[in-house]
Amino acid sequence: MNDTIIKLVIIDHPGEEKSRSITLNFCRNSSLIVFVYKDYDSFHDVKKLINETKEICIKNIHYALINSLSEQENDSQISRKEVEKFIKKEGIDLFMEVSHYTGYNINNLFFEIAKILYMNKE
Repeated sequence: MNDTIIKLVIIDHPGEEKSRSITLNFCRNSSLIVFVYKDYDSFHDVKKLINETKEICIKNIHYALINSLSEQENDSQISRKEVEKFIKKEGIDLFMEVSHYTGYNINNLFFEIAKILYMNKE
């Protein structure tokens, strides 16, 4: 990106119900929020959290939806069609599948996040 340095401040926060208000407070000063799901239940939790975030945050925030793959290939409990429908409906800027087991797509994820931020800088 033209030798531009992009600083990413990354806050890893659980999406658990008890820490939901803290999670939503972080969104107010964010440019991009990454939501990660790994199974059917966490996908539906992420869907709710994205909708709550959109209600609270005034400014335009970019969203990334990440499927954290399990050790078993093709073990996703969510159909690709359901994910694509949600991405289109909610205007998700980035969808990617990654694996923390193998490192698959991890570097690409951070590159794509930086690219979105660079292309949409104010």
